[in-house]
Amino acid sequence: MRTLLLAALLVLSACPAKKAVGPAVTPGPADAGVAHAPAFPNGVTWAVPPGWTREAFALPPSWSPKLGVTGWEEVRAAPGFSLPEAPDFQTSAAALWLEGQPTLDRPALQSLLETHARDRCRASRAGSDPAGPAMKPEHVSERFKVDLARVSEPATAEGEGEPGGRFRGTLAGYDCFGTGKPLTLHLRVSIAECSDGQHRTVLVLASPKQDGDAVWHDLDQRLAGFHCR
Repeated sequence: MRTLLLAALLVLSACPAKKAVGPAVTPGPADAGVAHAPAFPNGVTWAVPPGWTREAFALPPSWSPKLGVTGWEEVRAAPGFSLPEAPDFQTSAAALWLEGQPTLDRPALQSLLETHARDRCRASRAGSDPAGPAMKPEHVSERFKVDLARVSEPATAEGEGEPGGRFRGTLAGYDCFGTGKPLTLHLRVSIAECSDGQHRTVLVLASPKQDGDAVWHDLDQRLAGFHCR
C-alpha cells in the first residue's frame, strides 16, 4: 500500500506512475520491516478480491520504529488506488493485528494513525526524486492530523454492544507519493477482539470519497471479509 492507517494507515498515499501499481506482496531487500513480514496465523483469514492488491509488513515497520505497537499490518488497496482519475483513488482497507492488549481508545487510535501516516510520508519524501512534487519538511509535521468520533460503545460485561467500538473521522494529510498536494481521507475504524485473548485488530477503511459513495460498499465488504478467532 501506500499508506493506510493507520495511511493510515494507514496506508494513505499514491504512486506517481500513471499506470496502476499496487502494493508489493513480495518483500524487497531494501526494508527489513517488509522483508520479514509474517504470514497470517491460524484462525485469521482475509481474502484479496480480484483487482485489489496486497501489502504486508511487520509492526513496527523500519520507517516508524517508535510506532508503539508490535504485530503486523495487512493492506488491501482498491484497483484504482494509484490513479488520481479513478473513482477508487486512495481507497484501501488495512488490518493492524496487534500483540498483547494495547490501549485502543480514541486518543490512542488518533495518535497511532497520525504517527503511522506522518512517518510513512516522511520516509517516502526522503527517498523521492528532487524534481518531484515539492513538499517542505514542515508540511509533514504540521499537516497530518486524525480526528475520530466514536459511533458505538464497547461491549458490556453482558456482551451488549460491539467489542472495542467503532469510530469515524478524517485523516488530513498529503498525497505523499504522487502530487504532494493536501489530501483528506474519510476513515472508518473498528476494533476486532480475537478470541485467543492475545491479539486485538484495528481495521481501518479509508477513502477520499464521502459516505454514500459506491466505494464504501466495497470497503464494507472488505471489513466483513476479515475473520479472526
